[in-house]
Amino acid sequence: MDVMCVEKFQLPKTITWIDTMNIFARMEKMRRLHTMAVAKRFELNLTEVKIMSYLKNNQIERNLNEILECSLIGETSLCRAISHLEQREFIKKALNPQNRRYLQLDFFGEGRFVASYIEMEQKKFISEIFEGFTREERVLFGRMLWKINFNIQSKIQKSLATKNK
Repeated sequence: MDVMCVEKFQLPKTITWIDTMNIFARMEKMRRLHTMAVAKRFELNLTEVKIMSYLKNNQIERNLNEILECSLIGETSLCRAISHLEQREFIKKALNPQNRRYLQLDFFGEGRFVASYIEMEQKKFISEIFEGFTREERVLFGRMLWKINFNIQSKIQKSLATKNK
């Protein structure tokens, strides 16, 4: 592997697809560690933390269908987790004012604090990932993430369109 020296460690000039997959897996493992820290602190399961995180990060679309579509949580698990979060008074359900056929989920009581804590953990995770990056590297990485996201969304939409034919 052809390597160039950068600060205290060496970066490869190229990266294999296997390396890319391993990096994605390690990023997911690190994200999961932060999620588990939240779960442990507030005695929640990972699905409940995932729902709270989704609600915190998606201020506009906060209904059950959107969560199902974006979170890879099964419908039964989602309903069970939402019931538990309601029992603990972290969230409450309400009819969506724009479309009364949909339920909307909002933070309630201590749920607002939990949501803020989740946001803090997510920022900590991002900060750890970007440690040692220059501002220019962060901007470049952000632009690449937008392109990756565009590719992913395009493939998903194409797959769904093919599936629905």
